[in-house]
Amino acid sequence: MNELLKAQSHSFRSGLAELPIDLRQGTCHPLLVGESPSFMKEFFKRLSILLFAFPLFAEQKIYIGPDVFYRYYEEKIPEPRKSKEIGWLPGFQAGWDLYRSFFPYLGADLRFAEGKTRFIGTSENTFFRTVRNVESHSDNTLLNFEGRLGYTLNWGKISLSPFFGMGFQRWMRGLGNYTELYTWGYLAEGVRLRCSTTSWMFGLNLKAMQMKMSEIQICGVYSWPVVLTLGNEWQLETEAPISWLKNPYEISLVPYFRYLPIGQSNTQTTSRGTIFEPASNTYVAGARLEFAYRF
Repeated sequence: MNELLKAQSHSFRSGLAELPIDLRQGTCHPLLVGESPSFMKEFFKRLSILLFAFPLFAEQKIYIGPDVFYRYYEEKIPEPRKSKEIGWLPGFQAGWDLYRSFFPYLGADLRFAEGKTRFIGTSENTFFRTVRNVESHSDNTLLNFEGRLGYTLNWGKISLSPFFGMGFQRWMRGLGNYTELYTWGYLAEGVRLRCSTTSWMFGLNLKAMQMKMSEIQICGVYSWPVVLTLGNEWQLETEAPISWLKNPYEISLVPYFRYLPIGQSNTQTTSRGTIFEPASNTYVAGARLEFAYRF
């Protein structure tokens, strides 16, 4: 959440998503998802070229399914200005994977979630030098897209696919008229392990993500948007899918855990005070159900 120092009275410290602002109307408008970093566009362009260059008789899978997770967010600053957000969020994930023994691996997925979480924070009145506790519910919208390229090794019923990837994350959160929009690209590296029997398959997916081009846009403090550059951190994800196979169909339960730290932003000084976004940690634990078609 956004940390305001020396802001005028009742600068509301919530922390939430934001959008560009129309100065004449004083309203915020969501950023288009297409405004992702240019290096990502180039990556996915090249990925699509590689896809059509590969033989399509390799095993492919497309899937979609519901997703639910518990999200715990907290700022890395002392009380009483520290804020937290906790709660369950529903969503869905869709994706595609291409596997073949001793052959390049390709994969991509889209993840979306939306809902309310419990906000526990403070409102600061710097004129009277008072801080009061605030508890409410904030709106959250999360969008993630990722593409992967690797290579599949195989030993009988066990396959291992180390990969590199690129992705884009968008997190918007809001409380009342105050909103924050976090956006960043990332470079990923990881491995996907699969062990299969006739009717079952067990897996383990490990991934590390390095944030790139991270920023936050804040709306609701001033009559213009405040844009800050966030610190880039390493983020981690692990998944343990369990799949039931009935050719050509596959049903999977995928429990997962994510550790998503965000670095402190730069400090911006205005005529009304000084503002920066503190470093934070987010812990996500959830599970999704995948309904897949293999061909």
